[in-house]
Amino acid sequence: MSLKSAMDVRTLKQFKTNFKIGTGMEKKIISQLSLYYPDSWGEPNNEEDELTKQNTSYDYDFYTPAEEWQLEIKYSRTDRFKEGIVAIRRGVWYMKDLENPKVLVATPRRYSLIDVEDILKIKPEPFEPWGNKLVYQVNEDDLDWNPWMIPLCKS
Repeated sequence: MSLKSAMDVRTLKQFKTNFKIGTGMEKKIISQLSLYYPDSWGEPNNEEDELTKQNTSYDYDFYTPAEEWQLEIKYSRTDRFKEGIVAIRRGVWYMKDLENPKVLVATPRRYSLIDVEDILKIKPEPFEPWGNKLVYQVNEDDLDWNPWMIPLCKS
């Protein structure tokens, strides 16, 4: 995906700010997730998460004593998603051949894990808040939510 396409309806300044906040929150999310699974940890899949680098892979490898997950992270800074829809970018298709791919959906107070296999059964549709990009749309009320031990940040 090109930088221009990734920016969708945002200015470059807005996108850079969102990018910095997003990558910082991903680190907090992985740290918080590891509290639920004793002896677990997460490692970034990419050496360096650079703004100008084309992202063609998932965000984190997450290791538990029993298994390894490949995680793509979708985060909302509030406890609700835009229009109640978790919009998952179409690029998640590249995870379909991995052993245990999941999308970790997170807000400051809760999280849910979705198997990529389940997401790929959904027909991508245009999502207006993202400049009508085609995305997999999941109703947030249909997810099984778990509370974080402590909030990730103030919402």
